[in-house]
Amino acid sequence: MDKKFIKGDLHIHSSFSDGIASPEEIVKYAARNTDLKIIAITDHDNIKGSLKAVELGEEYGIIVVPGVEVTTLQGHIICLFIDRHIRKFTSLYKTIEITYESGGIIVLPHPMSPLTYSIPLRCIKNIFKKENFPKPDAIEIINPTLAGRVIRQKVIDLNKTLNLAELAGTDSHTLDTIGSAYTLFPDNVKTLEDVKRAIINRQTIACGEFWSIKEHLRIARTRLNSDIKNIAQKIGGRLINGNR
Repeated sequence: MDKKFIKGDLHIHSSFSDGIASPEEIVKYAARNTDLKIIAITDHDNIKGSLKAVELGEEYGIIVVPGVEVTTLQGHIICLFIDRHIRKFTSLYKTIEITYESGGIIVLPHPMSPLTYSIPLRCIKNIFKKENFPKPDAIEIINPTLAGRVIRQKVIDLNKTLNLAELAGTDSHTLDTIGSAYTLFPDNVKTLEDVKRAIINRQTIACGEFWSIKEHLRIARTRLNSDIKNIAQKIGGRLINGNR
């Protein structure tokens, strides 16, 4: 490519939902162990971890976009550039309205995937049929998980009609998968507003590879070991408190 770009991963989960690492660990890892310049922690129905990461971004020299993956009645959507909680199981349409009223934008993550709670094609079409209704700005063209792999071509074909900004997000729940898929942004992107403008103006490119079955198994083992450790710590804490 003649034009220079910087990389971003705008779909990461922390320990504030079902991820393993804390927001600080994620920001630190992205800054020190990857070539990412932009990240977003998008926990399920919890904005707190993302806002904590935003505070750390400048310290580690990385742009952190505030965001959340909301469980709407119709499926998951990612709301970026917002700093407020949106109630779980609010309707898709109301969630979109709240996000844009708050100055945010909407991303369709792993749309139409039968392997996770995704927005179905019928609902996506309904959004674009509604007159005078805010439309999503971006779609996740690459989600390296199996849930993303199975709908890859459908998403590419859909976006030929929708013409949304193309994003790639890892949907990472472990540190070592962060940045394995990434979005290219123009290298003149320096601030949060620049990131937002690049998405709105469709200046992004989705890149990355899908995870292999072996990688999925490794990730599953990592998450299982973390869950067992957390359960053991909770039980140990209760036993200690109970003996006092």
